[in-house]
Amino acid sequence: EQHRLALFAASGTAELTIGAVGGLAESRWFGEIAEFDIDSELFGSWASDVSSTLALSADSLELGELCVVSASTDGRVCAGATLVGGGDAELQIDIDALPVAALPLGLPETTRTSGNIDSRIELSINGNIVNGSASIGIRDGGLSSLIDGEELTVSFADAGVEAAIVDNRGEATARFELDGGGGSA
Repeated sequence: EQHRLALFAASGTAELTIGAVGGLAESRWFGEIAEFDIDSELFGSWASDVSSTLALSADSLELGELCVVSASTDGRVCAGATLVGGGDAELQIDIDALPVAALPLGLPETTRTSGNIDSRIELSINGNIVNGSASIGIRDGGLSSLIDGEELTVSFADAGVEAAIVDNRGEATARFELDGGGGSA
């Protein structure tokens, strides 16, 4: 027997719509998320571009890659996850061309940001052992602000962080390259 699930949630500044179809088999619910839409004053409108598989049971959840794309930019965010009873889990998140300006940074009204974020995050938990990696980068970034009536702009070609966790031990490196080849750190 097929089931249809529709979820709508709203606050004063955002709306979320999720639509799924599927059915029960062997004590598990198998289906797909056919619709995943977010409309937010802060982040804009985002919608899933293809359906994603979903399997649920009393002790597990498996979400195939679910991707949402921005209606107003080239931004795309994808995530997939597996959770199993006992605490084992796997998570993957990919972010492509997410505008820095879309983030709620709490900057003064006279300050503007530019650039796009690209990121890949993978995490695996097996019992008490955590392994993972993260790569977060900002391309063609900048910060402009009015200070005493003068516009001050700082721009950079590339900035980012690479991090890894292997058997619960972590390490990270950072990079920052000024625009125009002015140097790196």
